[in-house]
Amino acid sequence: MKRELFMEMTGKTFVKRLSASALTVVLAAGMTACSALDTGNSTSSKTENSAEDVMHIVVAGTPGYEPFTYVGEDGNETGFDIEVMCAIDEIAPEIECEFTYGEWDTLMPGLDAGRFDVICGQLSKTKDREEMYTLESIPLNIAGSSLITTTEHSDWNDFEDLDGAVVECIVGSTQAAMVEKYLEEHPGAFTVKYTESALAQVIEDIANGRADATFEDGAVARRRVEITGLQDVIYVGEKLFDQNPVYYLTAGTDEGQKIADIIDKYLPELYYNGTLSELAIEFTGDDAIINALQDEGYYTEATLEEYREAHE
Repeated sequence: MKRELFMEMTGKTFVKRLSASALTVVLAAGMTACSALDTGNSTSSKTENSAEDVMHIVVAGTPGYEPFTYVGEDGNETGFDIEVMCAIDEIAPEIECEFTYGEWDTLMPGLDAGRFDVICGQLSKTKDREEMYTLESIPLNIAGSSLITTTEHSDWNDFEDLDGAVVECIVGSTQAAMVEKYLEEHPGAFTVKYTESALAQVIEDIANGRADATFEDGAVARRRVEITGLQDVIYVGEKLFDQNPVYYLTAGTDEGQKIADIIDKYLPELYYNGTLSELAIEFTGDDAIINALQDEGYYTEATLEEYREAHE
């Protein structure tokens, strides 16, 4: 299958130009969404459904949250979260996925407005998200946040080390919620500087002294530091804070629940056939985020068949 060629950035839609021969191929393929993926020893195969039976869903991530959602060299959205949805699309006859991207502050409004059906980017549960949206019952993986500061402060290892510091947080992020929770219990410990900018700008602010620290997924931060060439300036700590399951986010509607149920139906297959681990290794360097699922009480059954029997 071929990935959809429509891409969205901050509300503007762009159509990738194709040669006449390439356009013919895409039209013949029905403008479907994913390139073919090897999902291992899959016990399911995607069968043809009538057009009326198939839900066309738009999956959106952000362009700069590598290695989880980002724009690849071919101009298409990719990353761990995206490719897992691609793998689900490959084996789920109920859905056909189109992939797009937008800046962080456009994603939830886009979901609210019906422009997107699924948004992704290592989203954990929060009270507001559970009240307004739908999350599948089985998490995609387990993630935590790392402390990011300058190499000058590489001895900072915990919240207590941030006394008097300026901690920059992206509005509405999981990390902002974590910081706010800490400050509720330790008022005045440090100052929070809120931003709607992407992580790249936050890291630049720290490098230039406009902030002292932030929190973010360690794999994302290390990749961003590498891309910007700031390895000698920015330090990403090893300690993980606030480890939580992460999910896809769908609308708080009947249709949103249907999509979440489909994700729940096929994620276990990708876990047991090794696809989740393979994609984690490909995009993050190891499969620790997948292995942690069992440590947190998920997939404790030995086989997919046992899992399905236990969860019928």
